[in-house]
Amino acid sequence: MELIKVSLLVTGGIGGVVALVVTYRRQQLGEREERREDVRLMHDRFREASAQLGEEAEMSQTAGIIALAALADDWPEQRQMCVDLLCAFIQKPLRTSAAPSEGDINPTSTDTDLESNSSYRLQKFAIAEIRKRLDPLAGATENWTGLRYEFSISHIDKLNLSHANLIDSQLIFRNSPARESVIDFSHCKLSRTVIEFDETFGLPGGKISFSGAKIHSSEIRFKSVRTRGVTFAFDALELYGGLVDFDQGSIESGHFSAWGAEFHGGTFRVNSLCKKVDFHFRGSEFSGGVLKFELSGGNKGWVEFHGIDLEKPPRGVDLPWWIDEYSGFDSAMLMQLRELSVACRIRLQPCGTNYRRPRARQRRTSAMR
Repeated sequence: MELIKVSLLVTGGIGGVVALVVTYRRQQLGEREERREDVRLMHDRFREASAQLGEEAEMSQTAGIIALAALADDWPEQRQMCVDLLCAFIQKPLRTSAAPSEGDINPTSTDTDLESNSSYRLQKFAIAEIRKRLDPLAGATENWTGLRYEFSISHIDKLNLSHANLIDSQLIFRNSPARESVIDFSHCKLSRTVIEFDETFGLPGGKISFSGAKIHSSEIRFKSVRTRGVTFAFDALELYGGLVDFDQGSIESGHFSAWGAEFHGGTFRVNSLCKKVDFHFRGSEFSGGVLKFELSGGNKGWVEFHGIDLEKPPRGVDLPWWIDEYSGFDSAMLMQLRELSVACRIRLQPCGTNYRRPRARQRRTSAMR
């Protein structure tokens, strides 16, 4: 009897294990089938949203933007794919309603003309949907940080990404707009993020703002960019680490404004050809990091610094050799001036921060008398 009881117990145990295994396998198969169905549903939603973006009607395209943004919220595994499509939609050339086949909208169009253009309104709406999911205060359920964003601003006059919280993200800006533009990163927070303006980027006027931004272990690179009449605003910037770099570019008739900025770490470097550019650092704090200007060779026009003691710059501030004593001169002209002073045995007087453009003096020689 005891042997029979043991046999029954063993048999029942084996049967229970087999039943558990079968149930577990069925559950796995069911979950796998559910995942396949979810993926199939997501792909269907993606195709529908893409089709709506490709339609001509503004209402359909608006619905496509909303559908694609909602899909990115629900599909984190392919969120990057949805963002890529949104960025591609933003980069579409603006078309006039009268003659869509003639190409881009006139670069001399006024703001009123742009606001009345459906393509322009749709681009602004798509940018707003992206910004909503990068701004913690916007109330979005999902955060789209940690992704790659690529913008061609040829047809964008204002890109507002203020208050964005970017972590492990990458943003690339390409091409040059035909009119003045504003790119706004004010009050954003960057951590392990790269923002790059590549060699195709240029700006004929406008503003690029990082005012109030907090930068930790991130990079902002202006790589061989060409700008004219642009204001670079870094007011109240807090740089704790990383790099802000203007490398091998051309900046003409520009303004660098860093009023009240705090440099606690990292490097802020300007290595570009500057013509008629002034730098404002009044009220700035230099407690760490490096502020470096390599404005040597070929700079034409006046380059002036405000808010920095040129005779005794703060620790970590590396000014060009010719700025230390002669603020306002360009490097090429100063080199010739130094050679002339040596030949004529004339001593050049340093002017510090209170520089005034020297007046030409006419000296009468005994021969002229």
